[in-house]
Amino acid sequence: MAIDLTGLSSTPSANTRSKLDGPGQSTTGKNQQDVAERNGPAGSVTLSTEAQSLQKLEEQVGQLPDVNSERVAAIKAAIEDGSYSVDAEKLAASIINFEDQTFG
Repeated sequence: MAIDLTGLSSTPSANTRSKLDGPGQSTTGKNQQDVAERNGPAGSVTLSTEAQSLQKLEEQVGQLPDVNSERVAAIKAAIEDGSYSVDAEKLAASIINFEDQTFG
């Protein structure tokens, strides 16, 4: 699904009203200046410590290979020679554990 953002702006137009303003009052002039003063200098962004940690983790994960080629090759070889087996009880326990952790 595509969303067309053409013509959208983060700058309020003269017809835009703030939910905090009363009827007939637009968010222009002094109100915008007050908001800018409270929010700090334009164009500056400060990330929380948590956001910085998430950003570092994302970079580290991005450096990992998408597929463990050696593991895939070993499983393929085991399937081809007939030595690959699945422990149904262990698989079922893992699925139940995953469901418990995911959905509580």
